[in-house]
Amino acid sequence: MIIGVAVMLLGLIGVTFAYYTATVKIESKENKTTVVQTVSYANAIMDLGDLITGENVLPGYKVVKPIRVVGNGEKNAQPIAASITLSPSVESFGNHVKYNLYAVDTSTVPNLNEICSHSRPVITNQQYYDAMKCDTTKLGNAILSGRFTGTQKVKKDITVSSNSDTTYFLLIEYENDEKASQDEEQGKSFTVTIGFEASNNEIIYTEAILNGADPILKDNLIPVTIDENGTVAKANKSSEWYNYEKKIWANAIILEDKTIQYNDGEIIPEENIESYFVWIPRYKYRIWNTGNYTGLTSIDNNRIQEIEVLFESREEIVSQGDKVGKYLTHPAFTALDTNGLWVGKFETGYKDAASTAGAEVNSSDASKVVIKPNVYSWR
Repeated sequence: MIIGVAVMLLGLIGVTFAYYTATVKIESKENKTTVVQTVSYANAIMDLGDLITGENVLPGYKVVKPIRVVGNGEKNAQPIAASITLSPSVESFGNHVKYNLYAVDTSTVPNLNEICSHSRPVITNQQYYDAMKCDTTKLGNAILSGRFTGTQKVKKDITVSSNSDTTYFLLIEYENDEKASQDEEQGKSFTVTIGFEASNNEIIYTEAILNGADPILKDNLIPVTIDENGTVAKANKSSEWYNYEKKIWANAIILEDKTIQYNDGEIIPEENIESYFVWIPRYKYRIWNTGNYTGLTSIDNNRIQEIEVLFESREEIVSQGDKVGKYLTHPAFTALDTNGLWVGKFETGYKDAASTAGAEVNSSDASKVVIKPNVYSWR
């Protein structure tokens, strides 16, 4: 905060500068441990610890609040979806209240005194601020950061498993604005209320590289993993069952007998698989050539080109590149307004065909359609 400038500007409108004070509080609605019980899922326990209050603080003041979340339950219990919520009331402070949330394994939690120094008020040479410092090196990278606005709630989704024990550190900073006066904030107070929400909703695995274009399962599709030897097993949707960065595609099947239920990890016999599908995530590609290839009748090895693609969500603005170097969202995704497509993993076959001729059938009987390896193609 540059007081010299502030005094000059305030003097123009006949207002005098007063000693700067503010009150900061971080609290929970009920300063108690919150326990969430679920059936067949992990349990989550959140410990908010003691109420933290700061009074008569200056811009530059910082406070750290630890939040411990412990999961427990049976060894094979499914993880639960949970959220840490931050509900501010900072209407009088513009965007001067900043937040950073860190996650640390409780077994390696540092001492709070190692994170932030004690308050060091500076009240000299017409400067009024707090010079306290914080070192978040031991906390790693922030998993959530930003500035509070008014009463706008902030939420961070987390996953709690039966054996997890994580301490989240919330760092609140009352910013020292070196470019503008904060005189109008003196004598005011703000609060940040920490909350915790949990449910027994199933956790669905997603991959960051897909940018929201993860597989969508419906219409009798069952997610599966396929070993190198061809063994098919039902996939656990809560864990990594595909990895496009490593070129491990998301696969799904439709059963012959849809009344049979399989557990996660259970092998599904080939005779009960009607069709195989693979997920093509929505993507855009960089245009490298706009030449005319209609007259190309043979492979030209001198024209081999790696195509750069970026996965994207249908919520993104459609890329409409029309020249070299620009990105174009593939028209197949924009035409259907979809995040991706399930396509047959193998050529479409005709069920029970015993020869090529037996698969050459002009029929609209959907029950005869199969998408499997080692079958005669339907023509």
